[in-house]
Amino acid sequence: MPFDEVLEPYFALLGYMTYSYAMLEHGISVAIVAIHHHHGGRAIKKELPRTQFQRKIEYLRAVAPHIPAIGPNLAGVMNLADRAEAVAKDRQLFIHGTPTDFHAEGAVTMNKLDVTKLDNLFEITDRKVTFAELTAIADEASGLANFALDFASHMIRDDQQQLIKHSRGKDPG
Repeated sequence: MPFDEVLEPYFALLGYMTYSYAMLEHGISVAIVAIHHHHGGRAIKKELPRTQFQRKIEYLRAVAPHIPAIGPNLAGVMNLADRAEAVAKDRQLFIHGTPTDFHAEGAVTMNKLDVTKLDNLFEITDRKVTFAELTAIADEASGLANFALDFASHMIRDDQQQLIKHSRGKDPG
């Protein structure tokens, strides 16, 4: 496949992955804000992570088991955290890596150079992935985003219903 014919579908897939991942991170952010401010998360962890996806996932894992309103959704929330972490790792390579080779069968080899924790050593990641696999990763992020946003909406609705219930019990005068 000629290089110029590969670029358009490749960049389209990167756009889809970027958008899907952004929606996933947004859904998780909305959910942890609802948990933190309205469902007792602040009592468990004082700081609400506003940046760094990994910190948001760690917050969700640490706090979710202690929030009664999550109850029957706990397994789904923990699964969301696990799967979102895996998608984030893939996204890191494909968004921040460099395509080093495009293959005729509709695949790309990505290369990413990272500084290790020792600061003077480098780790190189090379991974060949088909466009179908890239699409599956973006689809996974999109599905997780839908779950995260549905969960966040459930947490917000539950909070609103509690406020309505509480306000109806009060004497307005």
